[in-house]
Amino acid sequence: AISLPLVGTWITFFLFGGEYPGGDVIPRFYSLHILLIPGILLGLITAHMILMWVQKHTQMPGKGRTNENVVGAPFYPAFMVKAGAYFMFTFGVIAGLGTFAQINPIWLFGPYTPADISAGSQPDFYMGFLEGSLRLMPSWEINLFGTAGGTIPLSVLIPALVPMGIIMTGLAL
Repeated sequence: AISLPLVGTWITFFLFGGEYPGGDVIPRFYSLHILLIPGILLGLITAHMILMWVQKHTQMPGKGRTNENVVGAPFYPAFMVKAGAYFMFTFGVIAGLGTFAQINPIWLFGPYTPADISAGSQPDFYMGFLEGSLRLMPSWEINLFGTAGGTIPLSVLIPALVPMGIIMTGLAL
């Protein structure tokens, strides 16, 4: 956030309640994660269900199918039974993995030492290409109007925007 020109410092101070890591970051993100994000998800799911109820599901053209009807199984009981079975299958797989699979057994590795890793950040697998592009980019920056005008860190903006721009353009095409 701090790499954004003109507003990055203000956004960072707003998010963290001062300099990073600030005293307000945990309560703010906790309330977002407990209240706001689930509320938005609940609202979107409700809107989706209302739209499905009013406009009906899409269907492929075929015998007996028109724009005014939907041919297929009803929501209750057919789809509810399928959804319940899928939930129980997923729950069983997760419970089985929780029972029989072990991930990172602490007794084999010992206590955590941050000095053992090569970089401070360890991204998830789906963010690995962005982390790699950040590590490959040289430390370029543009100083606008001297030091008072602000600095645009190209070493953060280019690796963040170019790969995501390529992916989003590919998705749009």
